[in-house]
Amino acid sequence: MNYTLKELKQSIDKKIKLEVLVKNLEIRTYIPIQEMKQEIEKLIDEILIKQGRMYTYNSIDKFVTLMNGFMYLYIENLYHSENDKYTDYDILAETGLLDYIVQNLMPKQYEEFCTFFDLVLDEKIQMNNNFEVVLAKVIDEIGEKGISLLSQTDDFIEAIKDIVNDIDQETLTTLLASISGILK
Repeated sequence: MNYTLKELKQSIDKKIKLEVLVKNLEIRTYIPIQEMKQEIEKLIDEILIKQGRMYTYNSIDKFVTLMNGFMYLYIENLYHSENDKYTDYDILAETGLLDYIVQNLMPKQYEEFCTFFDLVLDEKIQMNNNFEVVLAKVIDEIGEKGISLLSQTDDFIEAIKDIVNDIDQETLTTLLASISGILK
């Protein structure tokens, strides 16, 4: 039998013991590493937020997405009941299913999933936020704007200011130090 989260909650509300309900769930005990990586990459793409040229994420979105992702990946006959990840998480937590699965049935798989999630997230953030990538993006933008504005020095300087205004202070300081070193 397949369950939506709402159906699951209704069953638990009707006083069906959680242990009995869990026996009807199709729980996978192992997810091949490639499949897990692909699913985690999809989840991470949902939470990444682009700010200027940099990527970040909301910690609450990360947590809710991680928990929901774990449950849906490992429980084959459990389906989203809403298009809202917060509602889904609330149902999983309120019914006790989340804690029961994570603590009693699959603590090792949960720990592994969290580790992989953090590794993939860190890798994506580093790939997009390292200094060389950001600097290359800035140089490309300066080059694109500079070619079209070369004859208009004031406009060119304003275009550079616009680009620099989008950079966070730490990156700007590093960039200026690098440029200063090149000009010496």
